[in-house]
Amino acid sequence: MDQSCKPAAVQRVVDQTPRCYRFLMVRFLLLHGFTREPRSAVWTRVKDAIQFSGGFVLQATAFSNKSLAVSFELPAARIPDLGQRLSDASIVFYEDSAAALAQVPEDAADDCSDLTAMLNVAFLHDEPDEKTEVPSVPG
Repeated sequence: MDQSCKPAAVQRVVDQTPRCYRFLMVRFLLLHGFTREPRSAVWTRVKDAIQFSGGFVLQATAFSNKSLAVSFELPAARIPDLGQRLSDASIVFYEDSAAALAQVPEDAADDCSDLTAMLNVAFLHDEPDEKTEVPSVPG
């Protein structure tokens, strides 16, 4: 939300809140990208990029071999580092995601400025969907 769009009363509350308590305000980063690399290789690189940037994976879901969704948390100050590591992992970001990765929040130097993020990676290839054998359950 743009600062000018916030009501004055809300802005006063935010300004008077100590920075270490601002973690109660939800901060979320949504990233979208694509790659032509194999899913198994990309998952390993994404996981390593998040961990080496000081974050940790909360959940990861693979949608066959078409896309990968990863939710994670990391220190806000490490956003540019994460962007570089993910780019090195052969992920190409869409314009809005690249812009978000280039920005560092103003309170990023605080110790309590972690944020939650979601990364969606689409796999561009001509391979068919992966079939998973589901074992039959007796009974």
